[in-house]
Amino acid sequence: MALQCKSGQIEVRDIINAVNANEVGVASNSSKVDAANSKIDTNSAGILSNDMRIIAIENSNPPDQSAFNQLEQRVSVNEGHISTNTATVGSNSTKISSNETDISSLFTKTASNLTKINGLDNDISVVEANIATNTADVASNLTKINDNTAAIVSSAGDINTNTVSINTLRDDLTAAEASISTNATSISTLGTEIASVNSDVVANASAIVSTDSRATDLAVRVTDLESISSKGAVLQHMTSPGVTGGPAVVDTWTVRNISTVVYDDIGGSSSATAYALPPGEYMFEVAAIANSTEHISKLVIGSTSVVGNAATAGNISYISHIEKITAQENVSIVTKVKADSAGEELGKANTFGEINIYATLTITKVGKHV
Repeated sequence: MALQCKSGQIEVRDIINAVNANEVGVASNSSKVDAANSKIDTNSAGILSNDMRIIAIENSNPPDQSAFNQLEQRVSVNEGHISTNTATVGSNSTKISSNETDISSLFTKTASNLTKINGLDNDISVVEANIATNTADVASNLTKINDNTAAIVSSAGDINTNTVSINTLRDDLTAAEASISTNATSISTLGTEIASVNSDVVANASAIVSTDSRATDLAVRVTDLESISSKGAVLQHMTSPGVTGGPAVVDTWTVRNISTVVYDDIGGSSSATAYALPPGEYMFEVAAIANSTEHISKLVIGSTSVVGNAATAGNISYISHIEKITAQENVSIVTKVKADSAGEELGKANTFGEINIYATLTITKVGKHV
């Protein structure tokens, strides 16, 4: 940027020199014009003097023809000088106009170059600002270098300290190796004793294995005994005193309400119309009555159905069945009647003021329970 600035300054200086030269040329031409005008004035004065002489000659009596001819020659010569001077003045005026145009152009270039110089000055300011920033960064880096040097010196001190500690550890290691050598002898002696003890351990281990085998057999037998113990549930279609078993549509399977849980250690869940039974193998027993001339009941286990015997009024429709299920299934009892009994088809309430039991479902888990 410094070179560009210098080049711009040189160009401006050359322009200024050219302007000065043109101004000198203009001054010179102006002097020439003034001289030419002076000659014109002189010639005009001569012409005027000659005109006066002509008039005087014309007024003489008789007129002097020879003097008249001489004056005419002088007038002609002066007119020639005037014409020449006039042409010179015109040429000088043209040169002055051209010089003025050149000066105007040079002033325009000077203004343009001054603008460039101002731009270069701005660039120089930016460069100077960058130099100042870089100088600050260098100073910061020097500070960091000094800090790192101090840290290195500190680390060197730590290394010296660690070297002393290492030497101390070497001494300790030498002493430990001496102790290990002594202990090795003791370990060899202990190895002999341990071998003797191992023989005794092997003998005892055989006795322990025999005892463990007996304990395992006993555990299996206990497990089998636990499996034999039964789990079960008892659910009933039960109502309060004076409440009938409910209505049923003739020749239509009607679901009984077995929501009364008398006993349950199977862990199923009951609702008004079914009992959710977990997987396992079970024995089912159903006993159901109905208030109809003829009735029959059915045990429903998921998608499996088992129909009991048909019975007359007051008698029991009975079902006994064993089923193994692999997933939870809903168990329910449904009953069909042959004749209606005014809304008491599933059971007529007793007149003793006692609870009424119209159907009982007994579930017993068989085999090993989970």
